[in-house]
Amino acid sequence: MYKLLIGPVEKALERSNTLVVAPDRALAFAPFETLTAATPLIEKFAIEYVPSATALAELRNRANRTDKGGALLALGDPAYTRAGGASERRTAWTPLPNTRDEVLGIGGLFAPEKRRIFVGTAASERQLNAEDLHAVRYLHIAAHGYVDEGLPARSGLALSDGVLEVAEILRLRLRAEMVTLSACRSGLGQTLAGEGVMGLSRAFLFAGARSAVVSLWNVSDAATADLMKTFYSNLNRGQPPAHALRKARLRLAKGPRRARRYPYFWAPFIFIGAPE
Repeated sequence: MYKLLIGPVEKALERSNTLVVAPDRALAFAPFETLTAATPLIEKFAIEYVPSATALAELRNRANRTDKGGALLALGDPAYTRAGGASERRTAWTPLPNTRDEVLGIGGLFAPEKRRIFVGTAASERQLNAEDLHAVRYLHIAAHGYVDEGLPARSGLALSDGVLEVAEILRLRLRAEMVTLSACRSGLGQTLAGEGVMGLSRAFLFAGARSAVVSLWNVSDAATADLMKTFYSNLNRGQPPAHALRKARLRLAKGPRRARRYPYFWAPFIFIGAPE
């Protein structure tokens, strides 16, 4: 794949540290960071994905209307019961205790007046809809993801009081600089030729977010918690999101825990949005 996709333009990319990719069809499910010649692309570039050229134009128009002083809103470790959505998908959602550590750790990076953190039963659709989303700069949801590739509108995020579906996401009226969906397969969906993936990530972009961080496969919640805390720490140092995510992934890929050096752990999350 590297020889086919990157080889023909390799020399033209030598002076850049950012690569913007508009993948089509099945390429939307491939993390380009793992493509390798002598070294993986993540060693050279922060990679930013866009659904299409038309989507890119719209996302660029949002650059000046994002509130850079806005707050963090994070939901994690939802309380799952049959009444809380399991029966909706005939799925027994298992608890995700590491997501509580994840959102609390991220919240600790922000001043008290700049964060709203909800865990357990409070990690709910009701709470999300009650928040002033125009004041949110970063929206972070750590929960189970549900992806229906045949019927993308049924895809959603399993919160404590039900599944937040695509139609409900579209009504959120966001102004966030970034939405992070720390969930399994949150970047998947149905592909539409020339327009990318129709699923959760596209729904949040249509709802008004400028960018999204989503996953391409089932993730380890323990490794993801570490990745996300490093990612937000990098953001707080002023690093652009795609570069902050790249450095967080490299920390896992080159870290002391040998098992987490495999791409399964560090490669699933990608940044979708307007280039910095």
